[in-house]
Amino acid sequence: MVKEIKLDSLERTEDISVEDVRSLDTFKEWDEERISELISTLKTFSVVVYNNWSKGKKFGKEIALNNSNQTEIKIAA
Repeated sequence: MVKEIKLDSLERTEDISVEDVRSLDTFKEWDEERISELISTLKTFSVVVYNNWSKGKKFGKEIALNNSNQTEIKIAA
């Protein structure tokens, strides 16, 4: 049974798994390490976007960036 991934929902009860990603045609040939790195990158990106978006709402139109908590993101070629 394939798990339904609701892309238009903000209600999430669990993290996406390697198996969830591998069930998608685009990623079916990827190995576990590469999928884990993809999941980690997406989580990091989501946190950065959310934190900056929420700061922008707090301070009006200004978005404050904090350089002290930057994370290196590796892009697989």
